[in-house]
Amino acid sequence: MSYRFQFFLRLLVPVSVVAFAGCQTIAPTSSPSSNDRPMTLCDAPAVHAQCVDVLAATHWSSMVVVGNALEINPLIEALMPTVGVGSSADVAMAVRILESPANDSLVIVDHSEKFRVAVLRAALAKVKAPLTPRNVAIVVKDPGRYADLQAQATSLGLHLRLVPTSHL
Repeated sequence: MSYRFQFFLRLLVPVSVVAFAGCQTIAPTSSPSSNDRPMTLCDAPAVHAQCVDVLAATHWSSMVVVGNALEINPLIEALMPTVGVGSSADVAMAVRILESPANDSLVIVDHSEKFRVAVLRAALAKVKAPLTPRNVAIVVKDPGRYADLQAQATSLGLHLRLVPTSHL
């Protein structure tokens, strides 16, 4: 292969990853009521179960959902750290919500538990106290693993719900 072609392929992979990482695929729901309201992140099949788990565990009347509904194949997921694609947009959004004066509950969703936890950790590290007390939730397989995250959120005046996943 020529040098130009190899160079083009090397550029194409990171650009594709960046383009697809920012996308959120939202498929129409089969519910007849879905036509009555706008589509949300929770309507995406990749994260719908997480939203259902959070609602079942918390019964919150309203919540702001931050995250990514894109299902990423293992190759793209492996390349993401090397090309610098990360959760910076989700972290920035979570920080804005946590620092806002409104008392909106925050839920972080993604197909990857590692991603959800990383976004929450980064957001908690970046927020400036004092914060308006609010509810925060993520779905995890084993809530007991994240006692340090729970303590960090509590020290900031947040009520963190580590919701056990209903599906594995």
